[in-house]
This record gives sequence, C-alpha cells and structure tokens, in this order.
Amino acid sequence: MLTIGEFSKLCKVSSKTLRYYDSIDLIKPAWINKENEYRYYSIDQLEKIYLINKLKEYQFPLIEILNILNKNDDNYLKACIIEKQEYIRKQIERQNDILKQMQKDINIIESRNKFINICEDIKINIINTEPISILSIRRFIKEGEEGELFNELIPLIEGFKLHVYDKPISIYHNKEYVENSLVDMEMGVPVEETDNKYIRTLEGSLCIYTKYVGSYQRAQFVYNTLYKWKEEQNYEVIAPSYQKYIKGASDTDNPDEYITEIYIPVRKKYKIKNL
Repeated sequence: MLTIGEFSKLCKVSSKTLRYYDSIDLIKPAWINKENEYRYYSIDQLEKIYLINKLKEYQFPLIEILNILNKNDDNYLKACIIEKQEYIRKQIERQNDILKQMQKDINIIESRNKFINICEDIKINIINTEPISILSIRRFIKEGEEGELFNELIPLIEGFKLHVYDKPISIYHNKEYVENSLVDMEMGVPVEETDNKYIRTLEGSLCIYTKYVGSYQRAQFVYNTLYKWKEEQNYEVIAPSYQKYIKGASDTDNPDEYITEIYIPVRKKYKIKNL
C-alpha cells in the first residue's frame, strides 16, 4: 500500500486534488485507517490515475471523465477520444483562421489603411425578393457549426427526393449577440416542393443586398458597412437578415475565394411631420 504522499509523488497529483477526487467518487483510496484517517492507495490504482491525468490533458471535464470510468468500456473510451480529437482539430482550424486574419490586419496597418476594414469595395443595392420555399432546420448551435447543421439537411433532401434549385441559405434569428452563448440558426435550401413539414416559405420583401468575396470572417465588416448605409438612407430592419453561400468550402480550399450574398429585409422609416 502507498501513503497518499507516496501515491501523489508517483502520479504527480497533489494530495489536495486526490482528496477532491475522493469527494466526487473519481478515484477513492483503497483503504482509510479509521483511527487516524490516513489514506492509502494500491499500486494497481496508478493505472486509473494515469488515465485520469491523460483525459484531463485531453481537455475532458471531470464529469465526463467520471462517466468514462464508470462505463469501463474501451470502445466507449475510444469513441470519446475520437470525438474530442475532432473538436480540438476544429479549434485548431479556427485558431489558424484567426492567425491568418491577424496577419492580414498587420498588413493593413503596415500599408496605412484602416485597421477596421469598412469594405469600401462592395456594391450595395435595394432589391425586391420573391417568396421562396425552403427546406430548413432551425436549432441553437455553437458559432461555427453551420456546416454540421447543413449536413443534417442532406438526408432529408435525399429521403424526400426534393429538387434543390439554388444555393444554401443561413438565417440568424438572434436579436443580439451574447458572448459564449448558442446561436439561433436556421439553415435551408430553396426547393421546388411545398408540401412537407420541413418546408416553409421565406417571404419576399424589400432588401438591402450585396455580394462580397472573401472569408466568412469578413462578414462582420460587410454588415457594418450595410448598416451604416441603412442609416444614411433612412431604412429600418423588419426581419432577420440571411446569407446565401454562392461559393464556399465545398467549392474551394481558399477562404479568400468564397462568395456570399447578404440580404437584409427593410422598409423606409416613417418621417414624423412637425405639427
């Protein structure tokens, strides 16, 4: 048997943390001396604490580690690690995108252009859109998971044998941005059919419209420009804006070549006459 201090040294986990693990049933001492409350661990428990350490290194929260240990199933453990691996891979891709954008901003500063790009190159129009039928799924998702939501549409399209005639559309229903919260997202595709519980009508309206080329990170600056123009032209927003993905990740590996259309449903503000 090993004292808690000896066990702590071998597994490189503090005695305080081991006591906490005991309190949440993550790993308990093999024996506790009732006379002095000294805790003892067995050599066999080193394998378990090493697994706990490894899963913590893989960024698993303790509640998930406890669940994995309780399952005691190698196939389940493997599936959990694969899922976490994919999550971390996506995080790395996102961080790489941020690094690329930071370098672009550095280049802008060095060329003495505006740090916050106002997108002076885009053309803004007012158009009237027609009502369209869209097959759509609406759900609260994490930012950046739009592609996964779109993938859920594919079996519906194939299962119902629907005829898609235009590019995918995403609609953000959030009324405001809340940090670290889920996004109320609707992803859809225009279809010819109308008789289906997953199909709804996207109403036509007067819209501020533009088309821009570049990564999705540029969208924020494009929206800034559109809303500035909206105020200057005395329009008000009447429905959630939406985006149409003309050219995206399935068409090119270069985000700078993405092509996206933005539609903002609006109407003219009423002017109050002086009495």
